[in-house]
Amino acid sequence: MNINNLYQRFRECNSTIDIDSRSISQGSMFFAINGKKFDGNKFAIEAINNGAKIAVVDSNDINFDNYDNIIKVNDSLKTLQDLALFHRKNIKAKIIAITGSNGKTTTKELINLVLSSAFNTTSTVGNFNNHIGVPLSLLRIKHNTEFSVIELGANNFGEIDFLSRIAEPDYGYITNFGKAHLEGFKNIKGVIKGKTELYKWLVENNKTILLNYDDPEQLKFKSSNHFSFGSKSNSKYVFESIDSENVIVKCNGIVYESNLYGEYNFSNICSAIAVGLEFGIDSENIQEKLKNYSSKNNRSEIIKIENKNIILDAYNANPSSVESAIKSLAKNKGSKALVLGDMFELGESSDIEHKRMIDLAVKFNFDRLFFILSFLVINHACGQINQELVHFQSANPFSLSDIINDLDKLEKQNVFGKLTIPLDSLNPNKKYPLIIGVAGSMGWRKHHLDYMKIYQEEGFATFELNSFKSRGITSTVGSQNQVTAAAMILDSYRALDKLAKHSNIDKNKVAITGWSLGGAVALFSGWMPLKNIISEELSFAAHLAFYPPCFFNPQNILFTKAPMHILIGEDDNWTPSNPCENLVDILSENNNIGITVYPNSHHGFDSEEPVHRNENGYSFKNCLFDLTEKGDVLMNYLGLPMSNPILQKIGFLFCVDRGVSIGGNSEARKKSLSFAKSFMKRSLTNN
Repeated sequence: MNINNLYQRFRECNSTIDIDSRSISQGSMFFAINGKKFDGNKFAIEAINNGAKIAVVDSNDINFDNYDNIIKVNDSLKTLQDLALFHRKNIKAKIIAITGSNGKTTTKELINLVLSSAFNTTSTVGNFNNHIGVPLSLLRIKHNTEFSVIELGANNFGEIDFLSRIAEPDYGYITNFGKAHLEGFKNIKGVIKGKTELYKWLVENNKTILLNYDDPEQLKFKSSNHFSFGSKSNSKYVFESIDSENVIVKCNGIVYESNLYGEYNFSNICSAIAVGLEFGIDSENIQEKLKNYSSKNNRSEIIKIENKNIILDAYNANPSSVESAIKSLAKNKGSKALVLGDMFELGESSDIEHKRMIDLAVKFNFDRLFFILSFLVINHACGQINQELVHFQSANPFSLSDIINDLDKLEKQNVFGKLTIPLDSLNPNKKYPLIIGVAGSMGWRKHHLDYMKIYQEEGFATFELNSFKSRGITSTVGSQNQVTAAAMILDSYRALDKLAKHSNIDKNKVAITGWSLGGAVALFSGWMPLKNIISEELSFAAHLAFYPPCFFNPQNILFTKAPMHILIGEDDNWTPSNPCENLVDILSENNNIGITVYPNSHHGFDSEEPVHRNENGYSFKNCLFDLTEKGDVLMNYLGLPMSNPILQKIGFLFCVDRGVSIGGNSEARKKSLSFAKSFMKRSLTNN
């Protein structure tokens, strides 16, 4: 059935669409929409039985031959979108599209409210703003509708452009650019790129943009086809804020009152007034509409209980909206309590942004603070540990020589990690031994955390160093120069320096442990020529290295006197055991160092994963690099320092092969977990 014929059938169905068989409007058209966990086709017959006049399906597995009122198409969702676009081209309503990181729904409601005082309007119901919701919102527009305000949502690139092509808006407005949906957009630049797809579509199609002149990013989209608002004098509609707990604004000498709270609603209200004035609505009508509007659905909602006001602003929080809410509440007079919950869809920025919001909240003088964050709630429930993110400054040296020769010249790098401290309610100032963990080339993995959990159960504090995540890296397998052992060693000492000042940490009882690349960090953080350059005062009390790369022949064999131990698999072809055994033989005369080699075991022997092949991993079984006292790692045969990524790549050509085996050995895992626990107890508690 072509789209024109389907549209006629849609008109026969009272121009009404349903996608939920449980709530059918009599005589409607039902679309069988499929999702990850449901198949709408299975409910098409139920929809017909519940009163739908026609059902649109796309299943080849269900027999609908006995139903004349069930229409089969190739793709129900695409057909719904095509039908919405066809309808859009057949209506006369002017469409105003709204997108942005925060305030979309509130702004949509305010603009629709203002316009409704003089025009026949519709708007997006709730937050029906995605690839399904926008078509449904468009199909609700009647032929006598004059304006429709459509909300466009997105969490990845291309989505706003796609929705714009369906809605074909006549006007468009972006509320703001904030740190929302970072899982898809990655960073604020990504957010701007994604949201401004609306403005780009409007410009390309000679449509009109509403610009907030207070936002420098929006100023980039000035065109002949726009109107503006803001606090700046060059705005078409100039607003000023009136000091009040609720948002009150003035424009052209006229005061507009509202029941909305928070400075973040200033631009939301101003945009609605600007739209109303642009389309000739009398200011008195706008005043009346705004004054009588009360927000619902957890958006700037004010709940009065006796003599207390609860400001509920808990819909789809993100760092930008939470920051604005905290600052707005801080300005309120009287006794104040703040309750903060989780922010989702932040990807790798989640830990950083949650910590930033906590730090901001603590900064202000609230009477009570409540943090209902998932990881804190869990920890409180088990009553054993307390966690916090710890930030510090490090750098990005490529090689050990960069640290030894140019430490003071290295560019600064912000690094963080998660500190876990046992709870002792009877003694909040108790100092605990600490174990710093350093992950391998694949980042933090489950079996690494198994060790940290064991240490926590023994009453140790632990610190999960996040050298990768701090630099926006997830893995360095096959590309070891992205975050090097040198950078991670420096990170470890900088973390030690920061944590040594913590009120709950015993600075004289801090051990370091690591796996693979992290094992190299645990091992060579004990190399004295390097350690003394970084910190003469602070030392690790113990070093436990799991399957580290030992293929270095140090010219200076001066290592720490603290306990050191290597755990490695006999069959490891990623970081072979023989060089480690040789290194221990060289150092054992003057140092407290030992090694355990587990038979029939590969790289990652302590994991629960089956042994498998990793084609990207470097096999160093034929490598032995000289390590000079100045920190230069010399190429095999040529003897040239591998002081940058290119020279390292050349050096690897002489001895490195691609493809390694990795996976666990249950017996070796059991023994290594037991050894690690006893080693740390022995080294840090003398037990």
